[in-house]
Amino acid sequence: MKSTLITEDNAHLFIEGVPKDVQGSADLFLGAIDEETDTACGVLAAAVDEDNNVQITFIYVAEKFRRKGAGTELIKTLQEIAADNKSSEISCVHTKTAISDGVYELLEKCGFVLFDLATVTTYAVRAGDIYIPGPGLSYQILPVSDLTKAQWRDLSEKVSKLEKQDETGWVLPLRDIEGYDKKHSFVSFSEDGKMTGALLVSARAGVLSIDGLYCFGRDSENVKEDLIAAAKEAVEEDLSEDTVVLMCPYTDEQLKEMDRICGGKEIKREETVVQIHSL
Repeated sequence: MKSTLITEDNAHLFIEGVPKDVQGSADLFLGAIDEETDTACGVLAAAVDEDNNVQITFIYVAEKFRRKGAGTELIKTLQEIAADNKSSEISCVHTKTAISDGVYELLEKCGFVLFDLATVTTYAVRAGDIYIPGPGLSYQILPVSDLTKAQWRDLSEKVSKLEKQDETGWVLPLRDIEGYDKKHSFVSFSEDGKMTGALLVSARAGVLSIDGLYCFGRDSENVKEDLIAAAKEAVEEDLSEDTVVLMCPYTDEQLKEMDRICGGKEIKREETVVQIHSL
């Protein structure tokens, strides 16, 4: 097995099937090649933050090439690149399931150590079962597809500010605008034109995932309910009331919000999330 950097010239050999949001957010792509058959057989994607730390965001090896060294070669090459760039940390956060146990074993084999372990509750609810009791306070709610470049920059700055203040890990860095379902993601404004909140959604395999639900001021509960109400209406009109919506709350407050909004008809699924660091 050998690995190589994935570039524009060879990307077509490797990234077919890699989720679009991964493609849009990765700073580094590596590909594994089986030398005996000269076949592209694996992909690793990683993001690099402003402190030059590396996070593995995606790793996949075709089933018939597993346990032949492809994954190890990808990790080894990533470690070499990180060392050359003087990165102090490589990390990977993943959901531990029967399928993903192989990822955990691979990282452990390559010298990664377990840093944290947490159980996350995932809410899965039909769009038609979402209940919004709020009175509606927002002056204007726009789909992300209608935002100007200046408004998107304003949103990015506001989320970045929240991210720096957050201690729960819930406020995630904004991806590129193309990483979201722009038609079912919304931003709210007050009567004086100030941005008051945002709901950012991504679509995967017919399921909508709430990636971010933000409030930039007072009336947090009502602003969020306004945004969810707008998204619910759009989803039911464009797709179906049976469309499944997912959200993973990280705080007690968010759990209570989801309990209320889902109207007691939610499906709770607990998954173990493993965070592994290599220093």
